Amino acid sequence: MLSVHGASRVARLPEEDQHRFARGELVVVAERYAGTNLCGAYHPAAYVRDVLGEVMTLVARMPDAARDAKQDFLLFRKT
Repeated sequence: MLSVHGASRVARLPEEDQHRFARGELVVVAERYAGTNLCGAYHPAAYVRDVLGEVMTLVARMPDAARDAKQDFLLFRKT
């Protein structure tokens, strides 16, 4: 099970990044702070399906299920 920033958090991104997200691209902000909470990755449904789905089977996607963190839950099964 993973939790990721999904569509519910996109409004916080700059317009250019919102367009990238809408095209199904992974959007990473503050990449220079990788490994800290200052860095953030936004995973659109298309990215989850096309990229993560290559190595795992997506069983369920629960948008905004982690309400306190405004994140999506993703449940995968090892393939």
